[in-house]
Order: sequence, then structure tokens, then C-alpha cells
Amino acid sequence: MGGGRAARAGSGEGAGRRLVGLVVIVATLLSSTGSFLLLTGMGPIDPTTDVVRTALVLNGLLIAAVIALIGIEGHKLWRGWKEGRAAARLHLRIVALFSLIAALPAVLVSIAFSVTLDQGFDRWFETRTRQIVDNVLTVASAYMDEHSRVLRGDLVGIATAADAAKALYDYEPTRFEAGFEAQASLRGVQAAYLLDPSGKVILRSEFAPGARVFMPPPAALKEAEKGGPVLISPGQTTSQVGGLLKLKAYTDTYLYVVRDLNPEVLDNLRLARESAFEYKQLESNRSAVQTAFVLVFMGLTLTLLLCAIWLGLAFANGLVSPIRRLIGAADEVAGGNLLVEVPVGGRSDDLGSLAATFNKMTGQLRSQREDLLSLTDQADRRRRFTEAVLSGVTAAVVGVTSEGRISITNRSAVDLLGHEEGDLIGRRLVDEVPGVEPLLAAAMRDDSRIYQGSFTLVRPGVERVISARVASDRSPDTAHGYVVTLDDVSDLISAQRTSAWATSRAASPTRSRIR
Repeated sequence: MGGGRAARAGSGEGAGRRLVGLVVIVATLLSSTGSFLLLTGMGPIDPTTDVVRTALVLNGLLIAAVIALIGIEGHKLWRGWKEGRAAARLHLRIVALFSLIAALPAVLVSIAFSVTLDQGFDRWFETRTRQIVDNVLTVASAYMDEHSRVLRGDLVGIATAADAAKALYDYEPTRFEAGFEAQASLRGVQAAYLLDPSGKVILRSEFAPGARVFMPPPAALKEAEKGGPVLISPGQTTSQVGGLLKLKAYTDTYLYVVRDLNPEVLDNLRLARESAFEYKQLESNRSAVQTAFVLVFMGLTLTLLLCAIWLGLAFANGLVSPIRRLIGAADEVAGGNLLVEVPVGGRSDDLGSLAATFNKMTGQLRSQREDLLSLTDQADRRRRFTEAVLSGVTAAVVGVTSEGRISITNRSAVDLLGHEEGDLIGRRLVDEVPGVEPLLAAAMRDDSRIYQGSFTLVRPGVERVISARVASDRSPDTAHGYVVTLDDVSDLISAQRTSAWATSRAASPTRSRIR
């Protein structure tokens, strides 16, 4: 019963340890998954340096906790194996099998991932893909260069016409404005302006009054002071391309023309440039990106592997512990302790049924042992009574089995046969007393009556007259025995003969006187 209490205490301690381990495992899995989403940019939090460092430290602590749990379980397993504890080898085999099952797929998937990732990068950065990206940039640049060349020509043409009409600007501004608008319309620009050095509009000609026109930045005006045309590319929020040129015939006057390009084409060009830039940046950081992906995957794989090993240990503990308790209880029973019990608890599986059956078996063994002890005591009392009765009988009494072998004798039989009781047990009676063979054979054929007879027993230097009596012991068993009584009547016969001789001598004188 003490072993049962110890087992229940150990089981409670193991349950608490398994609960702590389960909490650590769940926290590790959640942290690793969150870190993976964070590093891949799929989480709601931006992967800043501080956030990544905090996530890595947290993952490291949790992984260290899992390793510590596995170390504790492994130390217990090794100690049990060294001490030869019950089911230690089975425990070790189950843990090794689970570890192999957990490690092999993880290793294979890691190898496959590394090879696939490397091949994927090779496909991304092969010559054909690089040429496609370069061609996209070339087409985009050609499109913008063509529009820049056309806009440059229009800008120079309008500026030349404006310089030639300087006199109209000074004396006939209305005709100058009409001519300026005609030049802008002829060149197909969206709007044309004359600006002062501060960017203030002196004259404007707009063909889409509702459209918003982006004026040149101060840096462009400063650049135009050098005398050459300055082209302004479309920004992120506009599809307009502009050109700025300082007029030669005017004092500090600038010509600014604007042309609207197709927004969809500009968006595609902008996307192509961004994609090409990202592609080149990714190509330059290929090793770092590949290493980062491998580290993230290996970290997640290591976490899953450690969790699988711990789960294998926990499963092995849950499977081996009941078996170990059963083996320990069986050893106790083999040592004679039938009071041992295996704790069943709330288990309703096969192991619980086995433990309940074991407890039922030990209960039946206890009951049967008590019955056997009671019968043995009763048999001992009967044997002592029989021996006491037989010791008071002067005749030799011999118990014989159904096979004719001696099973018990009294003291008179030992004296008659000339051997100790231990030497007589198991011998054939007819070998020691040949004269009893006819009587014993008759009793074996028909044990319903008693057979009597007499014969001469020859011992070294002595002949004894034996009166034998053979009867069945009336046992209900099929292989019952027989009771043989051997009474030495040699002295009785001798006395009878002496008495008869004396009587004959006394009678002889009387017969003589009568004659």
C-alpha cells in the first residue's frame, strides 16, 4: 500500500511537470509563429530593429526552456536506464522512435526547402529574367526620352517665336497674346506661361482651364538661369511633364510649357522602375535574403522539432508509467507481497483495464492463499493426530499410493522394515515386503473389501511371521491410496506352540495312570 501511495505521489508530480511543459510548448509555438509572420512582413507590427530583437530574445528564452524540459526528461530516462528500472528499455525505445519520427521529416523538409529556395533564386536571377527587367527599363526610358525630345523641340520653337515677337510684346500685347496662344496650340501643349524669376505668372495660355497645372519648383528656375532648357519629369501625383527655358530677348523672363501624358502609361512606367529597382536590390542582397529565409525556417523547424521531442517524451511517460507500475507490482507479488495494488485513477483505456484486472487478480490470490493456509493448517492438525494415533499402535502401518509406493509409515513400520522413514518414502512396498503383493494386487482390483493374510518375512538372520491386512483409504479422489497393516505374530505363534507343548506334556502322565 505504501508503494501505491508513492506511485500516486509520483504521478501527481509528473502531472504538474507535464502541465508546465505543455504551457511552455504552446507559448513557444505561438511565439515562433508570431516571429515568422513578423519577419516576413505579414503581421500587423512593423519589423523594426527593436521589435525583431525583442522577438528573437523571447524565442531564445522559450527555446531554452523547452531544451531544459527535454534535458530534465532525458536525465530521468538515463538515470532510470542506469538503475535498471522497470520498463526503462521500453521507455528509451519509444523516445528514440518518436525523436526519429520527429527529426527525419524536419531534416528532409529543411533540405528540400534549402534546395528549392536556391533553385528559385537561380530562376529569379538568371540571365533571361535580368534581360527582361533591363528591357522594361529601356522601354520606359525610351518612352520618356521621346517625349522629352518632342517637348524640348516644342519648348525651343515657342521660345524662338516669342523672342521674335518681342516688339509685339512691348507695343501690341494683345496681338502678342494671340500669337503666343496660337504657338502653344500649334505645338499641342496643355498650357504655356511666361514667368518672372520668382515663378509668378506674367502671361498664360491654358487650353484646359479646369485642369490643375503644377508650376516649376525654384530649383528648376535656378537651373534655367544658365540658359539651357530644363525638363521637369512627372511626379508621383501628377502625369504632367514640363519644360522651362529662359527667353533671350526678354529680361528675366522664362517660358514654361506643360504637356499631359497618359496616366496609365506613367503608372506602368513608374511601377516598372520600382520593380526593376527592387529586383536589383534583391539581387545585390541575394545571399542575405537567402540566409534570412533559411534562418527563419530553421528556427521554426527547430522549435517544432523540440516540441515534437517533448511531446514524444510526454507520450512515452504516459505510456510507460502504468507499465512500470505494473511491473513493480508484479515483482512485489513474486516476492510474496499480495497486498500491493496498482493505482487505476480515472483511466478507462486498456492500461486502466489491465491495472484493474491485476488488482482483481491479487485479491483473488490473497483469498486463495488464505484458503490454502487454512487447509494446510487443518491438514497439519490431522497429520499430527494421525501420527499420534499411529505412534500408539504396536502394529506396523504403511500408507501406499495407487502406484504401490510408500507414502507414510509409523514407528513400528520403521522398526519392522529396518529403514528410516525418509528412506522408505517413495519405494515400492512389494520390494520391501514381497509377501504383501497378492493382497495389495487384490485390493487394487477391488477396493470394496478388506483383504487379510499371513506370510513369512525374512530379515537378515531372522524369520518373522507377519499377519497383513490391506484396505482402501476411501478417498474420493480417483488416484486414492491404501492402508497396509503389518502385525508381527511370531512371538504369539511361538507362545501358542510352547503352550501346546506344555499342555501335551502335562497330559501324558495322566494317560499313563489311566492305562
